[in-house]
Amino acid sequence: MKQVVKILTIVLLATVFLMPKTAMAQYYQPDEEVNQIVVDKQIKGLKESVWKDNYPSDFMVFGPNTQFEFKIIVKNTGNRNLTWIKVTDTLPPTVDYLYGRIEATFDKSTHQITWKIPEIKPGEQQVTIIGVRTKSKNLLPYSIKESINKVCAVAESNASDCDESRFFTNMGAAETPKTLPVTGSNDLITLIGLTMSSIGAAGYFFKKHLNQA
Repeated sequence: MKQVVKILTIVLLATVFLMPKTAMAQYYQPDEEVNQIVVDKQIKGLKESVWKDNYPSDFMVFGPNTQFEFKIIVKNTGNRNLTWIKVTDTLPPTVDYLYGRIEATFDKSTHQITWKIPEIKPGEQQVTIIGVRTKSKNLLPYSIKESINKVCAVAESNASDCDESRFFTNMGAAETPKTLPVTGSNDLITLIGLTMSSIGAAGYFFKKHLNQA
């Protein structure tokens, strides 16, 4: 009888030690708390229908006094409520702030737009549209420049994330179309036409007077 008890004890101990550690950990470990936030920044011209992460110069170049928009998406990708999320959007010096959230404040000295979101539940998101306008061409030199608009969000739990959108401005010309035309071609054709007409008229004049002579 003692031998049977001894064998059963050995088998039981062996079973306990050979059990997968992951299964034991899952059984005893409580649900892990995850505080995570993701920010997505996108840009769109008023004549465009699709939001993009960035506007490369071969797609669009904004001229002076041109209005366009940014979209800021703040999403809770964790499993706990995020509270009092502070969002800070820093505009580049090439644009002026036009509109955004009602509760947002704009600091002209830092070019920053700030607001707070009281709460975002897991899997939910907050979307904000910000309107801007490029400055007048007499405020900046004539050139194509890259600008960066950066946004950051920080929750009360210190969960944070940042994103940015890049775009180009040309402060000496209007909004550049996607397919650039060959400038000056029509004027050149007109000039050639006028020149040929003048030569023809002069030839006719001299020929007429020579025949009369």
